[in-house]
Amino acid sequence: MSFSAHWRHRPPQRRRSAPPGPLLPPVHDAWYGFYPNGREVLVAIEEQHGERLAAVYAIGPGIEGDEPAEWSRRKGRIVDDDLVFEEEGKSTLRFHPRADGGLKAVWISPDGKSSMATGMRWVDPQHLSRRAEAQ
Repeated sequence: MSFSAHWRHRPPQRRRSAPPGPLLPPVHDAWYGFYPNGREVLVAIEEQHGERLAAVYAIGPGIEGDEPAEWSRRKGRIVDDDLVFEEEGKSTLRFHPRADGGLKAVWISPDGKSSMATGMRWVDPQHLSRRAEAQ
């Protein structure tokens, strides 16, 4: 199923997969992978209203000491079958669905001069919350 069809069938209100904790926001879907430079990447969809999306985008620390882990909330939209996050002054993120439920992810620098692509696997947000509660 394409993103367009998948996301259009979601209810417009915020859905909760698990009770939110101070560090665990409610999540619809999440995907995880590694960029070619070795940094971990996670995107988690928190809200969906029609074609508009809100997500958490997180990257792990880089190999160099001056590349800390970071995360941000991103606003995006569904364009054809892609999830697209384009905001002034921020990197552009494009996620295209794969047949296995994963994503092809493309990161484009804010100045548009560099990019990276990777594959991401779907992760069950409820599984993540159960693991967090057990620790």
